[in-house]
Amino acid sequence: MGWVLLWVIISANGAMTSGSLNVPTGKACQQARNTLEEANERAARAARQSQPHVGTKCLDLATGERN
Repeated sequence: MGWVLLWVIISANGAMTSGSLNVPTGKACQQARNTLEEANERAARAARQSQPHVGTKCLDLATGERN
């Protein structure tokens, strides 16, 4: 069944975005999670803005395991 990465991002001005991404393995989910968090940090630094709050979870669709 695979895994899904869920995320919520709240920017310094209060704007919120959320989404999900289906991935085949837990390892791929963790890699996607790290990439998302790093990209948001770099974008905030480049724009000289406060870093957004990024909340993420990886969810195993077969077992319900979260990390």
